[in-house]
Amino acid sequence: RPQAEVSREMSAVMRGRVLGALGILAAVHALTHLELLPVPFWVITLTVSMLLIYGGSLYSLMLSRFASESDEGEAAMSQQDAILMPIIASGVLLVLFYSFDFIPDYAVNGLLRVYFGVLGTFGVGSMAAWVLEAVGTQAGVVTGAVRLGELPFGMGSYTAFDLLGLCVGAAVSAAEAYAKLNGLSVHWILNNAMGAAFCFEALGKFSLGRVSTGVVMLVGLLIYDIVMVFGTKGILGRGVMQSVAAKVDGPILLMFPNFSTDPDVPVRFSKLGLGDICFPGAFIAMLLRYDAFRSAVWRHTSVKGTADEEAQLAKLAKDTPNERVPAGLPGGAATTHKFSSPYFIASAVAYLAGLAVTLVVMLVFKHPQPALLYLSPACALAPLVTALALGDFKQMWGYTEEAEEDAAKDKAAAQKKEEAVEPAPVAVADGGSKPATFAEVAATEPPVEQAAPEPERLEAEAPVSGGGPRRRKRRAD
Repeated sequence: RPQAEVSREMSAVMRGRVLGALGILAAVHALTHLELLPVPFWVITLTVSMLLIYGGSLYSLMLSRFASESDEGEAAMSQQDAILMPIIASGVLLVLFYSFDFIPDYAVNGLLRVYFGVLGTFGVGSMAAWVLEAVGTQAGVVTGAVRLGELPFGMGSYTAFDLLGLCVGAAVSAAEAYAKLNGLSVHWILNNAMGAAFCFEALGKFSLGRVSTGVVMLVGLLIYDIVMVFGTKGILGRGVMQSVAAKVDGPILLMFPNFSTDPDVPVRFSKLGLGDICFPGAFIAMLLRYDAFRSAVWRHTSVKGTADEEAQLAKLAKDTPNERVPAGLPGGAATTHKFSSPYFIASAVAYLAGLAVTLVVMLVFKHPQPALLYLSPACALAPLVTALALGDFKQMWGYTEEAEEDAAKDKAAAQKKEEAVEPAPVAVADGGSKPATFAEVAATEPPVEQAAPEPERLEAEAPVSGGGPRRRKRRAD
């Protein structure tokens, strides 16, 4: 079948799955609020968390593979950012900790309310705009979003769906604040709606850049969790993270009700920080993108594919003969939208196991637990073990999404290679010869015959398979 047809089918399938995950999330919250879902709170916690990971990862894959070239790319993290993240997070947490000691709680929370209100408006608005457009596209009503105008400061264009989504985001943000201030029971659903939008946007539009960067980030967050929960308790007499989480009034946590059979007992909530989903989730989403990259089928269906990416995929398919490689040169026809995802499955199962262990320890010891203490090592080890089992460690560890950095490296390597070429001799008037620059050689009439490069250099400078010289790197070293 034609490549464009398969690409449309793949996009439609993933769009349907993301919408399905969002629909199940909404149904779980509604049934739980109405007390029509007679399951323990920990089952709801595991279900909601995995739906956010699954849906957010597919959302990330959709944006990376089927967004137009004019759309804004993902924000990539460097290894330096990964190292600094726990340090910066610790500083922010300590500032909030001492702010609550010296400033009235209502003043600090008032500022945070304004911040989260603005953040929620745009976060929920962006997700709502995508949902509205996706539903219309799946129903066959919408064939493409019409751009209405340009945003200031070169921030891009906007569509009718963006305006509608912004209205939805403002309404949800205002309703959440009103429900919180008036103690309405529906507050936890609105809080989770904002939190889910933050998670989807973070997973969809944030890239760790490299697998190695993700591992460094998870190790740093593990140390951060240990220090902020246990270390500060020994030094300051109370855990900084628990104190801040108990006082902050804003959608920084997902809330899961634990209903009592006694109607006189108020509802208690189990809480899970958004960071416990977003940070491991961003790593898992990148592993799904790597699964898609390493699959030979996807080499034929990338709308955004460049000649260099096709060559990398062709080489990868040659290095992994167990993958099914469709016949024909890159750019031919694919036959299916399916691809194997061992890294995504392994890391998602590891996340589920780590979160389950967190809940078990919490219930046994009746004390809140730092989830990243269990999630970070589980999610970091899962792809490493999978890569060793598949014999794919070098490819997996070298996977990168840092296009600009790779392009700069390619340019520097090409310049170095060009400088290493010996200049051709040019005849001069006195019958001798002298080394000439490339410009002099080109200007000489008739052109002096130049020595052929060595066979190795010919092979290195040959165009990549699939046509065209190398332009930029996108996916693999």
